[in-house]
Amino acid sequence: MAKDVVVEAIKFLESEDRHKNNSALQKFCEKFSGAINNAYEKYEACIKENVQKERKVNSPDSNIICRINDENKQRWGGFYDELKSALTQDTKNCDYLLYWMSDEIAKSKYNTHRIIWLYNMFEEFWKNSTCCQKKESANINCDKPYEIEFDIKALKSKKGLYLLLDYYNNNKNVLKGESSEEKNSFCNYVKYMFNLYHHMDNEVNTHVHKKYGKELTLFQSKFQNEENLSELRTGCNYPNLSSTSQRAETNSKLSLDTKFERFIPSKDYLSGNRDNAPEGMVNEKMKQIKHHCLLL
Repeated sequence: MAKDVVVEAIKFLESEDRHKNNSALQKFCEKFSGAINNAYEKYEACIKENVQKERKVNSPDSNIICRINDENKQRWGGFYDELKSALTQDTKNCDYLLYWMSDEIAKSKYNTHRIIWLYNMFEEFWKNSTCCQKKESANINCDKPYEIEFDIKALKSKKGLYLLLDYYNNNKNVLKGESSEEKNSFCNYVKYMFNLYHHMDNEVNTHVHKKYGKELTLFQSKFQNEENLSELRTGCNYPNLSSTSQRAETNSKLSLDTKFERFIPSKDYLSGNRDNAPEGMVNEKMKQIKHHCLLL
């Protein structure tokens, strides 16, 4: 496509307020994000103060020990409780939590210390949440693994399609309403959602395409129902709207084109169709054999 579908979709989401703060989990993440930034700013200020004192005073007793986790241990405990109340058994919320955690780590860019700190802290939050889904209390491993996406481009696509699908699920009855403004806004979401889906599905890099597996399957399961598609085609005036995987169709066609019928000849065919040597050649060969025998 001429324009970057992912960038367009993300910009559209950011320009709209409908998808924001519509759940307890999203409100929690926004609040937690502010606390994280505040905690790390204090930690960096502590390090800076330490460096300045080292320059002025040579005594090692003047050094300040900066431990970000110890300083905020009590505060994180409060967030553990808030997260538990915000989460439900709906796995959709757990997916959103992973997107948000990945996004927070991605913002750190080249700050290795902050990346490691966030990764380890989020892992603890994950293990202590219902998202971990441990079957046995003694089990240290989560049935739903803690998987952070470090590929920023892939993360934007995954999170973007998730948010668009989430908006669709919460607002699909808009088409039955009377407000033309709400219908237009909803249909814009639909357009960006389908464009982003096909963009992700047509990803040529196999490794990146595998990262999209969960989101693509979620989308396909939602729109494999022809009734849902028909409603969108009519209500939004998008007659060519399709959830069919172009990638799957292409692979299927290539598979059919490369198939061939294996031919295994029978004994009768071999005996009846084998090539016979010319008669003159056979006679000449026999003469040579007889002459050779006479010489022995």
